Amino acid sequence: YLIDLAHLHGKPVCVGGPDVSSSPHLYADADFQVIGEAEQIIEQFIAAWESGERKGVFIAEKFKIDVTLSPMPRYDLIKFDHYLFIGVQYSRGCPFTCEFCDIIELYGRVPRTKTNDQILAELQALYDHGYRGHVDFVDDNFIGNKKNLRTLLPRL
Repeated sequence: YLIDLAHLHGKPVCVGGPDVSSSPHLYADADFQVIGEAEQIIEQFIAAWESGERKGVFIAEKFKIDVTLSPMPRYDLIKFDHYLFIGVQYSRGCPFTCEFCDIIELYGRVPRTKTNDQILAELQALYDHGYRGHVDFVDDNFIGNKKNLRTLLPRL
């Protein structure tokens, strides 16, 4: 999620994440909007910023991100004592059509998962950086891809 509250000091605001992607009209006053999965468009945003642009809307094509290509989170930048827990993401998307949920609109009906080695490396990196607290899987539907999950859980 990109949120820069520096706008209060006359600097641009950049917003993104599920709420912005679901309701971009509510964030129309933001200088920058990143709509959809950022991996696909973050380089466009950075290029625009570096070229001097101070306003823009960047919209990702839906459901195209291969989460196995997601970079390792920069846990080395986190001050763990500022957090109650750390969230990790194993998957995106959900095969169900619950009427109260917008996940399929945001991330699709086909659950996309990281590899087992990838998620275990993320958890190991947290440990290696000294984190010993609660870890929360922040997935849309952790059990959405049961085939992949059956191979992850024994290793986890």
